[in-house]
Amino acid sequence: MLSKLRFFLFAATISLLFASCQQNNNNAPISSCSYSAYGTDGSEFVYTTTNNNGTDTITETVIGDTIIDSYNCKIVKRVARNSTPSTIYLYLYCGPSGYMHRDFFVPGYNVTVDSMVYLKDNLSPGDMWSNTFTGTFNNFTVTVEYENFYETTQTTRVVNGQTFNNVIQIRTDLYTTIAGFGGRQLVGSYNYYFGEGVGLIETDLQNTKILSYTIVP
Repeated sequence: MLSKLRFFLFAATISLLFASCQQNNNNAPISSCSYSAYGTDGSEFVYTTTNNNGTDTITETVIGDTIIDSYNCKIVKRVARNSTPSTIYLYLYCGPSGYMHRDFFVPGYNVTVDSMVYLKDNLSPGDMWSNTFTGTFNNFTVTVEYENFYETTQTTRVVNGQTFNNVIQIRTDLYTTIAGFGGRQLVGSYNYYFGEGVGLIETDLQNTKILSYTIVP
């Protein structure tokens, strides 16, 4: 069961990688929101991932807007092109609480999470935040925790021959607590890299790297 649990955690984490909307709140201090380029319809981002099953290509395209609980969100269509192609839609935000998914359905857990913060760009090295949800897996109650740590900001980082500037590195530690199976367990630890003006450019989770991108002005 644990191996299947890890698979669904990886699927959920991969979805959380590729993640804007503006909250209707002008009083709270906000992040710069300069680490997301989802603002204009038609913008497209292509990634490659590599695991034991081979290489996959993931394409994300900004296709429109929607309002969720007063948050003006961008809709992003995410398509994975492998032996079993899949398509999901993401509703994304940037504002006072950072960069987040809204109404995010977590694969395998039969739960939709109101908000999942995947990046904050106004922190200092060592600062952290967490996301937690509880769902069911094979009829077991599972609590999942994402502990996110701001590691550093790199001046430049080269990915697939492309140079990105002011790159934020975030480390995410994944923990699970399975009812009836003992205490909290570390499932994995992964690094994510976000380039200013672009967004996610690389992570060591499934060796994900940005291949190309087109940002519509």
